[in-house]
Amino acid sequence: MRLCPGESVDRQLKRIGVLRKYVGNDPRVEKLFDAAVADLKRAGAVVVPIDYEMSDKMGEDEFAVLLYELRGDLGAYLASSPADIPVRSLDEVIAFNRAHAAEELRWFGQDTFEQAAKATDRAAYEKARRDSLQLAGPEGIDRLLAENGVVFLIAPTTGPAWLTDLVLGDHYEGAIGAGSLAAIAGYPHLSMPMGAVEGLPVGLSIIGAKWDDAAVLRAGAAYERVRTAALAVADFAK
Repeated sequence: MRLCPGESVDRQLKRIGVLRKYVGNDPRVEKLFDAAVADLKRAGAVVVPIDYEMSDKMGEDEFAVLLYELRGDLGAYLASSPADIPVRSLDEVIAFNRAHAAEELRWFGQDTFEQAAKATDRAAYEKARRDSLQLAGPEGIDRLLAENGVVFLIAPTTGPAWLTDLVLGDHYEGAIGAGSLAAIAGYPHLSMPMGAVEGLPVGLSIIGAKWDDAAVLRAGAAYERVRTAALAVADFAK
């Protein structure tokens, strides 16, 4: 992307809210993020620190939504599949895994499947969905943008990329990043290369208002033009 003729970088970046609590405690990520914030300020953006912490209830409600929709949507997919498969519902998947536990459950359990199989309360699902959308959208992103007079919110996307293996499992560091706000609300979220930690990419999240996708893309292009952190180009190109 390129800026329109005669359009300055600072016009694209405007006022930006910094979600400092979601930088995490990795000093290498913090250093890259601080450099990104400094780049934005030099480009003319007004940087506004925002003291915000996501509601635990938002995550709890979203997980309830995930369980209910997993049961219904996976069941619908399996039931309509033209493939010759031995399972046609989530309950049948669970039973199949139990019957073949040595192969199917050797490395991972199926706790989430079993929870989803019990998520049958439609009214509870609809309430959880309404509440999670409200907390992430109107009471989350919308409120933060309006109360702080900013156009975008930024934070690191997450920490350096990590390996997941069968023996040691996942190593996700959930304390870094605020992308779940946009993911739950369905609002635009762009992750731009911010730098690298020992060759592992780290992104800068730019989150905008509902339907403001074009503005978020323009902000990403503007940041890309002023970024000073060295990138491991070969890593990002793979």
